Amino acid sequence: MKMNRHLPAVLASFAIAAALASAQTPKAAVATAADSISGRILYSGPPPVLKHHSLNSEPDCEKKHPEGVMAQDIVVNADHSLQNVLIYVKDGLPNKQYPVPTTPVKVDQSGCTFLPHVIVAMVNQPVQFVNSDAASHNVHAMPALNRDWNIAQDRGSAEITKFPKFEIGMPVRCNIHRWMQMYVNVLSNPFYAVTGKSGTFVIKGLPPGEYTIEAWQEKLGRQTLKVKTGTPANFTFKG
Repeated sequence: MKMNRHLPAVLASFAIAAALASAQTPKAAVATAADSISGRILYSGPPPVLKHHSLNSEPDCEKKHPEGVMAQDIVVNADHSLQNVLIYVKDGLPNKQYPVPTTPVKVDQSGCTFLPHVIVAMVNQPVQFVNSDAASHNVHAMPALNRDWNIAQDRGSAEITKFPKFEIGMPVRCNIHRWMQMYVNVLSNPFYAVTGKSGTFVIKGLPPGEYTIEAWQEKLGRQTLKVKTGTPANFTFKG
């Protein structure tokens, strides 16, 4: 009997739902150092329904992901925490310019996906897009405030660009593979974090004081919170 090629993805969706249903009380807040703000980003609501994308049109990408790929719109961990959430200091910092790193922020195109899904670069910091696939890609940044950037990339190519204006949630897509999407955030200060598999964040090196921080998630929106250094800062997004 031939196995349904979408079955692994379907089973993965059921596994996510089961994990959310059976998860225990969310973990306690992360211990926070005196010069830091840290916390956890939580998700409240029914398990998100993730769209499945088959890669059978691109054999090289299908070898890397035989079961296909799931959309990254809302990635919830087993403990109800969220991945790919940007947290940054929005207000309360001294009125000064911060040094811009010269090291590029790297985005890889591998298995017909963008890795990572959410990045942060400071204003005018280089951002490098690399194509590790045999398939060709077309990287298209679609900003609201910065300039449009659209470039074709063959295997092994690497292209660098910069974004000169502050912007949150800039979508970047591949014009060839419509399921490929990620987000670039352009900040004027270095005090930020993006949540991963732990759903936690730490922003270090802050002068003692009170700050307004903002959490951004591509589908669930934005939340702000005033918090003092050395104290926890937790957010809950509702699905």
